[in-house]
Amino acid sequence: MSATTPALLTHSSSTCASTCLRRYFYRYELGLVPAQEEEATHRGSLFHLALEMRDHGEPDDAIAARIRAQAQTPHLAEQVLVMWAAHAWYWQNDKLEVIESEKGFELPLTDPTTGAVDSRWRIAGKRDRIVRLADGRLALQEYKTTTKDTAPGGAYWARLRLDQQVSRYMLAARAEGLDVSTVLYDVARWPGIRPYKATPLDERQYKKDGTLFARQRLLDESPDEFAKRTMDLILERPSDFFQRIEVSRTDDDLAEFAQEQWDQAQILGLARQRGLWYRNTSVCIEPYRCDYLGICADRAWAPIAAGAEQPPQGLMFGDKHPELRPAGDDV
Repeated sequence: MSATTPALLTHSSSTCASTCLRRYFYRYELGLVPAQEEEATHRGSLFHLALEMRDHGEPDDAIAARIRAQAQTPHLAEQVLVMWAAHAWYWQNDKLEVIESEKGFELPLTDPTTGAVDSRWRIAGKRDRIVRLADGRLALQEYKTTTKDTAPGGAYWARLRLDQQVSRYMLAARAEGLDVSTVLYDVARWPGIRPYKATPLDERQYKKDGTLFARQRLLDESPDEFAKRTMDLILERPSDFFQRIEVSRTDDDLAEFAQEQWDQAQILGLARQRGLWYRNTSVCIEPYRCDYLGICADRAWAPIAAGAEQPPQGLMFGDKHPELRPAGDDV
């Protein structure tokens, strides 16, 4: 990237920078990404892809074929397809009119006080949906997937009320002339199950009739069996797995975020200018192990040695902003 080409500032990159500047350096300055995507991230990406393809008019068989081709395992593919189908079934009677789906945007970063444009950055993102509600209001619809408890009033929703991502997206939509007035969070909770494995030979116990005792298996659970068990679990209590809650954003909320967005960019711009890629060691293993923990103390990958041509083991040079890719590209 040349010194005159603005860098893209997305929700993911700004959140990463706020968490750990060294992590941001590896991910968004060098473009280092895991050679294999984490299962939870991969699963959510596939679910979003299926929703996006349906909004764009793709037939169900083409969507299923795409998910099966790109999933890391057949079991994961079938679970994603079950969740996608169950989501469509659960919300089949909604009154939402889709105005746009998975639309990317790229806008200048401006000082909310003076209107000055920061030539070092451009704000970018990709909104899941903008919909018209039954009462006529326009809403930003944001898909989320999680394994956490999504009961209304719980901690999960308390965090989303502070979510900067939707504030960024609402400001962008308004800048494009769309009078978006609220946010509709559409959350799918993954069932906490994994495929059954065959019981190891040395642990098998047989009844007198030659069959195994309960909870023991001769064979691994097939993808189709796993899909059926997932669907059965969802159908028992579907509201445990699908929630939609409206969360408002006031003009004051958006103004506060616009200032935060500008201020964060100034801090990050200074870090880029001076190479101030400080570590935050409190997030090395919590809430998850950092992808760069193995190289963070390696001087060969310190910021002063950014010209390395070969990535370290387990990492590769990849797309810095995969969330901006259109549905026609691979996950």
